[in-house]
Amino acid sequence: EARGRVKYENGEDKQRFSIDIRMLKDSLVWLSLRSGTGIEGARILMKEDSIMFINRLEKQYMLYTFEELDGKVNFPFNLQMMQAIIVGNPVVFEGGTAFVDKEENYKVLSQLLENLKIQFWVGKNTSKLEKIAVEDVNSRNELNINYADFKDVERTLMPFEVNAIMSYYDETGVKDATVEMKYSKVEIPDEPLKFPFKIST
Repeated sequence: EARGRVKYENGEDKQRFSIDIRMLKDSLVWLSLRSGTGIEGARILMKEDSIMFINRLEKQYMLYTFEELDGKVNFPFNLQMMQAIIVGNPVVFEGGTAFVDKEENYKVLSQLLENLKIQFWVGKNTSKLEKIAVEDVNSRNELNINYADFKDVERTLMPFEVNAIMSYYDETGVKDATVEMKYSKVEIPDEPLKFPFKIST
């Protein structure tokens, strides 16, 4: 469970909001997005096969499969990848080719999975994931993520700062969408988490 602040920029679209995150490993990701005044604007629930989205400001409900989301953002995502990105863990995906290399300050895990090239940089000093790079070799779209400000959570180092840049192509050329997230709280609760998701009619 985590709480933090997010800054998002994509061209003229610039937003700042608070975020609450709850996760159940390999099963669920729950997100609540709030304005500076504390009013919830959106709630998202990701499952293994689908993403549900409530836009409270415009009173909209949307349901996507990950395949449909791929078509909208022109970048392949799945639940396993989303959880790895949020927590900062390398993942070995089934069905691909993986190998490990060494750089001066990192161990680099590289994977080829269909049309994806995925690389994880694990710092020699922290023994934690510090960078992720994902490239779609067909579309040339890229996602680059950097992790910083590691702190102890339940005797495990966790990144409290996550910075991501997604570069993608559209009809006008290359676009960059950036997300800067800083956590104020990260914890592993003793009690089971709840994932409330009610659609108002």
